[in-house]
Amino acid sequence: MNNSFTNTISLHSEDYKLLDASSRLHLKKEFDALTSALTGDFRVDLQDITQVNHSGLALLVEIKKISIRKGIGLEFINIPATLLSKIEKAGLKEVFFGAFS
Repeated sequence: MNNSFTNTISLHSEDYKLLDASSRLHLKKEFDALTSALTGDFRVDLQDITQVNHSGLALLVEIKKISIRKGIGLEFINIPATLLSKIEKAGLKEVFFGAFS
């Protein structure tokens, strides 16, 4: 794990237990605001996510792309097994765990 990460975004709110189309816009706006206001690299703690559909998975990929565009390091941590399974089935391991640009 990279020690240069200075900020952790934890998705503990009830709004983010299910990452889907309804939470997508809100989370993207929050992420944009945080990355504009704070400096340094980010970790996104996914520990409390209970369900993710294709829209939620697309949102996480979009957040990763935004961070790359802005030159911000981003690491997803505490990925639940159900989400990890979806990541693997979708062929997105490189996005979440490797060099992606």
